[in-house]
Amino acid sequence: MQLVNQALINRTDILILNAAMNSAEKNINMVKANRNWDVQPLVSYTTTPQYNSSGFTYTPQNGISAGLLIPIPVNNYLQNADIVQASNQRVGLELQIKDLKAQIEVQVMQALLQYESAKSILAQANEAFSIASKVSDQSSSKGVMAIRDKEGSLIDAQTNHVKALINVWHQTGNYSAPKI
Repeated sequence: MQLVNQALINRTDILILNAAMNSAEKNINMVKANRNWDVQPLVSYTTTPQYNSSGFTYTPQNGISAGLLIPIPVNNYLQNADIVQASNQRVGLELQIKDLKAQIEVQVMQALLQYESAKSILAQANEAFSIASKVSDQSSSKGVMAIRDKEGSLIDAQTNHVKALINVWHQTGNYSAPKI
């Protein structure tokens, strides 16, 4: 369980989601703080070209308008939509973190099982090589082949053991190379 706790603290995917959760919390606070009146200046320029209509010729006209746009907040569901959206984002992240924690626990336990299996196979291969070295007649080609066969199995078991150990380390958030 210590390895699972280590993974929940050190893995980059959980760190990224925790940072996103922190950002979502700050976004909610910012949306709540941004509920003030906004005064926006308004300036527009319009022009109408010369045109003929019903026998009359109208000359071109230009116009300038200026004003202030002052939205008045009304307490209704539309006013709260931005807060609801920010809160929904936070809830979605909470669910992602919960799912990720469950995945991490499963991944660490699977890596540990694979490591235990690789360790057991390594012990068996080591013992088989040791017995073959003592029992086999090294002067005959059959004896040499038996030793080489057990040696190849031992090397494969050592390789798989190291791969399983590195997988355990990576699943727990330790990305350095283990000392072998």
